[in-house]
Amino acid sequence: LRATWPHAASKKALHKSVPAWRWCVTPEQLSQFMADVARRYPDHDPNGYQVVEEVIKPQTRDHECSYALMVNPRGVHAKYFVTHAWAESIKEFVRAVTQHGVDGGLWICFLANPQTWHPDELRALLGINPFMSPFYTALEKAEVVLAVRNRNLNMYTRLWCVFELWAAHQVEKHVSVLGENPGSIDPTGMGYLATCSCEEDTLMLRKAIDADGGRDALNSCIGQVVFK
Repeated sequence: LRATWPHAASKKALHKSVPAWRWCVTPEQLSQFMADVARRYPDHDPNGYQVVEEVIKPQTRDHECSYALMVNPRGVHAKYFVTHAWAESIKEFVRAVTQHGVDGGLWICFLANPQTWHPDELRALLGINPFMSPFYTALEKAEVVLAVRNRNLNMYTRLWCVFELWAAHQVEKHVSVLGENPGSIDPTGMGYLATCSCEEDTLMLRKAIDADGGRDALNSCIGQVVFK
């Protein structure tokens, strides 16, 4: 489903004018995105990092906004907040989501956030307080959180995934666990000890967790989902 895009000068500004909880795609648009990925990679299942570089960035660069706002300039209300790790295989990830029978707006970070912005601009958009970030704003508005595991990586060694699940627990969201774990789970480096690709994000998220006194509760929450 293709939306009519606004003129080029306004697209970057959409991330200021459209609330973060509306930076979503519909299930039909996710299927169309998956068709684009399948055409480009007919013989293998690329991970999120590869798809961002080779599919999302080329499609969104001239529009200077996220994929979600490129196809939905007015946004779509978030029914589902999707927490996942980019190391996943994208075809497997999309299958897990679509086979769950989703029927509303999907907030998926690599589609919701602009991937071509300069790192300083992106950091300014995301902010320094995770409880005021687009991630938390969307999660708080969504009806359901989908935690999509994958066979490539224990997603709860990634601190943003940890924070998102803990935040869902804090605001009492229903969490549906989808997908398969890796064949073996090493609990070291999981939960509070998880890290981000950016050390600055690791420190920011741990500080937020500590300030809310949630270290033990966080680890308990993560354990319940990882081994579900």
